[in-house]
Amino acid sequence: MHLSIQHRTRYHYSENLNYTIQQLRLPPRDGFGQHVKHWSIRANGHLHPTDDAFGNAVHTLVIDAPHTEINILASGEVETSLANSVQIETYPLIFICAIHH
Repeated sequence: MHLSIQHRTRYHYSENLNYTIQQLRLPPRDGFGQHVKHWSIRANGHLHPTDDAFGNAVHTLVIDAPHTEINILASGEVETSLANSVQIETYPLIFICAIHH
C-alpha cells in the first residue's frame, strides 16, 4: 500500500518569544512492513538532523529570533507490504520535547 502522509504542527503565542528549541521525532523508519520512499520536514527555524541511540532520526529545531508562531510541516511517502518484512523490530516511544523562553 502506498501512503502519502502530511503532518502539520502550529504553535501560536500571544507574546513574542525570543528563543525556542525543540526536538522533533517526525520521520518514520524503514522496518517491519514499511519502506520510506521520501520524507521532508519544513519549519520556520533552523533544523539540525541527527540520530538518537536507537537509530531514529531526530531534528532539533532552533528559532533564535523573536517570533509568535512556530509552523512545522512533515510530509512524505511510505510503502507498506508484509511481503517485504524480514523481522519484527521494536521501537521506543516517540515524543516531542519543547522548551520556550
